[in-house]
Order: sequence, then structure tokens, then C-alpha cells
Amino acid sequence: MTKQKAGIFDPWRQTHEPAITPQTVDKSDTTGNPDPAPVRFAGRRAGVIVWLPGGDPAQAQANVLFALESLMADKALYSFFTARGVLGGKEHVEGASLRTIMSDGSRTVVVLGDYQTAMDSIAFAFREVSRAKSQTVEYLTSLGIRPYIV
Repeated sequence: MTKQKAGIFDPWRQTHEPAITPQTVDKSDTTGNPDPAPVRFAGRRAGVIVWLPGGDPAQAQANVLFALESLMADKALYSFFTARGVLGGKEHVEGASLRTIMSDGSRTVVVLGDYQTAMDSIAFAFREVSRAKSQTVEYLTSLGIRPYIV
């Protein structure tokens, strides 16, 4: 059995580290925390920007995964995600050649397509969900998540 070398760093595929709990962004924070910095997950036509103090990519990924899982748990919103190819962690798609698996150790989400297509799908799903349920905008903003369309 041969030991495989580590490949190019991909923050979505790092499963060996413990899961990070989601961090909310408080605009009234006066404790001296650094100003929020953007972490961008870009697709071809859309993407997601996560604003967090310090701009930690692992924390940004954890916030996106937490938002996806909690919004997909709402049965009224689940169909918006599946229509875009965003699937829960336990679902497996037979015959799908391209899948992007996003995981932080405890949370896993499967998105059909390559990385850029996956980011497009997530951004469009967040936008559609925000239009369907007004509280979603406040929820995403509290996690520092802002989807954008190019």
C-alpha cells in the first residue's frame, strides 16, 4: 500500500481538523476585535462573500456549511437547494461525475458540479431562499454571509 502525497490545499476538503463552530458577526462589538475582512468563494457567475473578524477561511467555510445545513433543515426551503444541486451530506448521487464535497469535520454538504459551478449553485440558492423567506436575509447577515451575482 502506497502512501499518497498531499495535493493542492482545498479548504473544502479538509476533514482531519475538528469542526469549527459558526461565528456570528456583531456590529456593536467594542471589545477590540479586528474589523471584519472578506473571504470570497467565487464561481463563474456568482459567489459568496463571508465577512468575519480577521477573515479566517476555515471559519468562513464553517459559517457557510452551518447556514446551508440549517436552511436545508426547513422543509419549505429544502426544494430550493435540491433544485440547484445542493444536497445534504448523507445523500449520494449515482452517476454524477462531478461533485464538490464541502466538509469541516462534522458537517458535510454535497453539491453537483465542479467548484465554480458549486459556488454558483450555492449563491443562487441563497438568493432564492432569501426571496422566499424574509428572515433568511437577517440570518445570513448575522453569520456574515452575503451572496453576490456578477
